[in-house]
Formats: sequence, C-alpha cells, structure tokens
Amino acid sequence: MRNLILFSVAVGLSACVTVAKYDSMEYNHWVELHTTVLDAVDRNACASPTVMRNNVVPALETHARTIQTYIRHRPLTSGYGETAGVIRKQIVEMGVSYSKGDPSTTYCNTKLKTLGESIEKMLTVEGERLE
Repeated sequence: MRNLILFSVAVGLSACVTVAKYDSMEYNHWVELHTTVLDAVDRNACASPTVMRNNVVPALETHARTIQTYIRHRPLTSGYGETAGVIRKQIVEMGVSYSKGDPSTTYCNTKLKTLGESIEKMLTVEGERLE
C-alpha cells in the first residue's frame, strides 16, 4: 500500500512539471502503454494469471522500458523521467508477483487501475498543452 501511495504522489508531482517542448514520439509511447493497460482491463486479463504472466506483464514491461530508454536519450526530456521509472518499477514488481505465483484478481485489478489512472493524468496534462 505504501508503494501505491508513493507511486501516486510521484505521478501527481510529475504531472505538474512544465515541459520545455512537446514530444509526439514520447507521447505516442505513453499512449501505447496506456492502451495496453486498457486492453488488459477490457479483456478481464486479471481473471487469468497465465495471460497476465505470459502476455500482459511482458508487454507492459516492454512499453515502460521503451519510454524510459527514450527519455534517457533525449536532450530535452519531458520531465517525466522519474515518473517513467516509478511506473516501470510498479510493473516490474507486478511481474515478480506473477513469477512467484498467482496474485489475486483484486491485486491485479488494483495495479492496472492505478497504472491506468496515472498514465491517463499524464496524457491529459500533455494533451492540454497542445490546445
């Protein structure tokens, strides 16, 4: 629970960062991560630990690693580098949970909901900058 609170605070603070330059490629990576979370929720993937373990968590890890790598190598980052690290850490922790056994559906749904809401906030803040 403490990690979820820290995660929410980090995302909340990062969402307030004023970015120097809009980066459509980075935004697209965040959209891909968000879409993967939404697809998992829509398909009720949490009902199947095997699907989560073999498909969803690896896809989330790949998207999060892509974002983190992209941000690290950009001269003008969006300011979401710390948030990308926190999100990736949460996804990795989810993967560890699935490698040890079958976490509860409630655990899975809570993790996906938290990830989805946090990413949605970031996308909203970035999207509003374009208006």
